[in-house]
Amino acid sequence: MSSLTYKDFFKIATKKDKFISRKQKFFAKMKYEKIGTDSYKQPFDMEDKKQATFSITGTDSNSRNNKSQLQILDKLKPCGEREDRSSFSALKFISTTGKSYSMKDFTKTKEFGGGGGARGGATLTKYTESGQCYFCSLVFNVIKKEIDSPEDLSIKNFKESAKYCDTGSLTIDMIIENVANDDGWTISMIRAANLLYNDYKMKFKSPVYFHRDSNFMDKIYSYHKECLKINPVLGSFDKNKWNPGDIWMTTLGKNVNDLPELTYASWPDLNKQIYELAQKNKLLGVSLKKVEGKAKKEESNIPGVKKTNYKFDSYRLEAAGSKGSFFNSIDMYMTISGIEVQFRATNTTESWQGEAQGGAAAAGKIGGGNINEYLKKYGSKGLFNNSEAEVFAFTKTSGFMKEFFRLYKIYYNGPNKLKELKEFEAAAKAKDADSPGSFYFSKYMNLKFLDLFITSGKQDKIASDLIYYAKSQTKESSYFIKIL
Repeated sequence: MSSLTYKDFFKIATKKDKFISRKQKFFAKMKYEKIGTDSYKQPFDMEDKKQATFSITGTDSNSRNNKSQLQILDKLKPCGEREDRSSFSALKFISTTGKSYSMKDFTKTKEFGGGGGARGGATLTKYTESGQCYFCSLVFNVIKKEIDSPEDLSIKNFKESAKYCDTGSLTIDMIIENVANDDGWTISMIRAANLLYNDYKMKFKSPVYFHRDSNFMDKIYSYHKECLKINPVLGSFDKNKWNPGDIWMTTLGKNVNDLPELTYASWPDLNKQIYELAQKNKLLGVSLKKVEGKAKKEESNIPGVKKTNYKFDSYRLEAAGSKGSFFNSIDMYMTISGIEVQFRATNTTESWQGEAQGGAAAAGKIGGGNINEYLKKYGSKGLFNNSEAEVFAFTKTSGFMKEFFRLYKIYYNGPNKLKELKEFEAAAKAKDADSPGSFYFSKYMNLKFLDLFITSGKQDKIASDLIYYAKSQTKESSYFIKIL
């Protein structure tokens, strides 16, 4: 579960009759659970999953002058006003044993919009994707119209919709239990189902079946696996890069044997069949993103349609709005035809990747191995021979800091640029101390990639391949639609 950040204090509850900032909700809960004169039971999960008792203090003049704690808390602006990051970061929680905690030590629980318990992360994803199957079945097979009233969402209707869904081990009762009270996802699933119904109600004739994690869906992806054995692809190429359909809708049937046998002598051969089944309104892969506003549909990998040629625009080595510039993050950001791609280490010192951002949700990821292959494809010597571990090992050598500084001088053009190796080394060491090895590895990987990318002379070609892969739009990828 991710850590709590100041932004989580300035979100509004989703229910219209409870427009309370999460900051207010948090402190109200602490007030009600008051134990002593100035200490409170901490209601959120610590990393060690233990409950503890804390008193609230601040590091500014208010706390030093022993003014009331309420005055300190009031420095955090109410929801709707300017967000005061400085007072937030000054807030400390002191345990009864004297240990100090900052807000980053708290996990982002469901009170702050995070996943709680069994509903967090990947587990939440499987419930929401499976839930989308039932919402879609509801509009196509039960009410046969858009969802436009609470009565449409009756338990009876969902039970009926289940006849046309196969979501593996997840039952409709399990999905209702885990998703029904989540207003944000419920609204998203309604919007996505309504869009699909309006676009395909005259094409996909009832009954329409919906699959997620079913034997039917496994069989679809078995053809990707078999084709990959015969037709290797540069770098890694998992099933989601071939077709990122989170759910599949079909008029073929509910059982695995209803799916016809497909041939897979080549990627064009297999992908032509996937496209033709979609055009005949028999089978369609649907990639899902959380719908925050009006639902939109995008089509990808239409045979015969020329792919977009993406262009490298710019890069920056500092996070947006960071005051400390280069040393305030482990990230690099590259803009490619208006799409921002974030590059950073993902497992502290073991792996590194790029992630294309697409509005409220990530558009797709590309691992360091594939980035390395695309560099070598266009004549570069590459970032490493076998894995990112080689680069991390270099950060431990005597020549690392000098090379790190050399690339910094060439490519960093942001504020507060340092001119001397000695001061650069001191700043880098101070930042790396936060999580030993992480800053060195991530920031150096970013600079090394940038150097190979810029000096290749093939920036637009490499940039295009990065986006194609991240968005599952390679020449080997198959037809799908995305709802977002």
